[in-house]
Amino acid sequence: MKREVKVLVASILALGLVIGSISPVCAYRDWDTTPVEVDGLVLRPLGIGATILGVAAFLATLPFAAITGTVESTAEALVVEPYRFTFERPVGYPTMKYEDSGW
Repeated sequence: MKREVKVLVASILALGLVIGSISPVCAYRDWDTTPVEVDGLVLRPLGIGATILGVAAFLATLPFAAITGTVESTAEALVVEPYRFTFERPVGYPTMKYEDSGW
C-alpha cells in the first residue's frame, strides 16, 4: 500500500514537471493569427450580443448622460465600439490591432 502511494506521488510530481516545462513554450500566442472559425463562431455572436446589450444600456443611461452632457462618449462606449468590433473589423482579427497593420 505504501509503495503504491509513493509511485502515485512520484508520477504526479513527474507529470507536474513535464507540464510545467511545456506551458511556457505554449503560452505565447500571436493574436493576429486567430482562426477564422473562432472569430465567426464565438467572437462575432458575442459581439452581436454586446451590441444589443450596449444599445439597451445606452437607452437606460441616456437621461443621465443627457443631464451631464456625456451622450457622445456614452454612445461611443456602449454602442459604437461593440458595433465596430462585430461588423467593421476583418474576420480573424480578435482585436482592433488590424488598424496598425494597414487594413
